[in-house]
Amino acid sequence: MQAKKKWYTFAWLGLAFKKVFKSKKPQNVDSQSQATPAPGDLLPNSGLAGKKTEGVQAGISAVSEAAESNTSPKPTAIETTKPTPTTPTNPYDSKDSLKPNNRDIVIVVMGPTGVGKTTFVNYFADTYPRQDVGHHGLDAGTKDVTITSVEFEGSKTGGRLVLVDTPGFDDPGERPNSEVLKCVARYLKDAYTRQQAIDGIVYLHRITDIRFDAGANASLNIFKSLYGAKGYDRLALITTMWNDIHPSQRHKFVEREDELKASAWAAFLNREDGAIVSRYDATDDETTKKSSERIILDLLKNALPRQLRLQLQEELMVKNMSLPMSAAGKAAFTLTETAMYYLSHQRI
Repeated sequence: MQAKKKWYTFAWLGLAFKKVFKSKKPQNVDSQSQATPAPGDLLPNSGLAGKKTEGVQAGISAVSEAAESNTSPKPTAIETTKPTPTTPTNPYDSKDSLKPNNRDIVIVVMGPTGVGKTTFVNYFADTYPRQDVGHHGLDAGTKDVTITSVEFEGSKTGGRLVLVDTPGFDDPGERPNSEVLKCVARYLKDAYTRQQAIDGIVYLHRITDIRFDAGANASLNIFKSLYGAKGYDRLALITTMWNDIHPSQRHKFVEREDELKASAWAAFLNREDGAIVSRYDATDDETTKKSSERIILDLLKNALPRQLRLQLQEELMVKNMSLPMSAAGKAAFTLTETAMYYLSHQRI
């Protein structure tokens, strides 16, 4: 397959990040084509790639123009329209101009509970009341998938960077992994239905964990099954909590990082389209800002105007499988949960 030309330049993106993103103090947050392609393949987006190219390039150009006129683009959030008794709405209503669109750059952030996903996301936007951010939840009042955007202001086509903060598996609050998977699957199904391309995924892991325990292993296995076996160059494997390590002990955690790459993460790395490995350091405002920018920019170097279809999307939307029978479902659901799923006729 011939390599396709990138739809933006790295220099343009670098300028956009410098002008758009504002650093803030870190927070301690726990927070169809006719032929069916193989799961994880990078797929042509049926004409949408051209629209996305036009939108993001126009957005980045707008940032450059704003810089010349000394006006800074303002981060914005994808807000949920407040329901009324006569016309209820939701963040993904087709009439909602703030919903994610096919000109957006969409990065999904995943990982176990408490690894710093929300802190990572918050560095790409100003602080917004969480109820004002688009979300998918387990019920009407639960915002388990939150969506935050930074808009390239001045662009008529509205090119934005959209970060999707997902709930973590291995929840110490004892919410079953099966419930978390249902929530994530609902978002992925919605994105597929709207033909919303996912441009990359950031997976976070605490470097300070003493060992890769059963919970971390279960979380990674579900993620592997959800992602599929291809397109790993669109994946960034990130270790967090480096700011909690005393300088005299840092070498021990560098060795632990090497162990991760040689064992738990090996399947993602030992291949031509291997994943990116990096560190997220939140020592201070400036370090955190540079660290998060570097991770996103490195990930976007591999982004092409083609859609990344996750294995879970393929199984649910193309093969019409039930969630418990998907590869991720088999990793997340217990026998009892599978039985209850069918007995109660639950649908994600």
